[in-house]
Amino acid sequence: MRRKIGIPPIVPIQVGSQKVVKDLDALIDMGSTYCVISLEDAVGMGYEPWKAMTIPVGTAGGMITAPLLKIGFVNVLGFKIENAEALVKDLTEVGVDAIVGWSFLRHFKFSFDPEGGIFEIEDFR
Repeated sequence: MRRKIGIPPIVPIQVGSQKVVKDLDALIDMGSTYCVISLEDAVGMGYEPWKAMTIPVGTAGGMITAPLLKIGFVNVLGFKIENAEALVKDLTEVGVDAIVGWSFLRHFKFSFDPEGGIFEIEDFR
């Protein structure tokens, strides 16, 4: 799959549980270990982040702790993984609904050409 996207690289994704699917705009972040969703979206899908294990996470603003969930699935441009690891964090300052990090990206071969704004992804599993 090849798609022209802007800079920063933001793509439409779907995340979901067994009961609820959310359509979100997500930043492709090769510097993020995990996918990230908001508290509102996590709760809206039926998850209880306050009961999840929290882990330390380094951010641009310093170290924080955040709940780590296994969510039903993450689907980026038709490429889907189930039982995806996702942190729950306020994304207001980032300006997107979600972040796609290595917990998703490591399952696929991908590239991003910032000059042409082309994101390519393929399944090698």
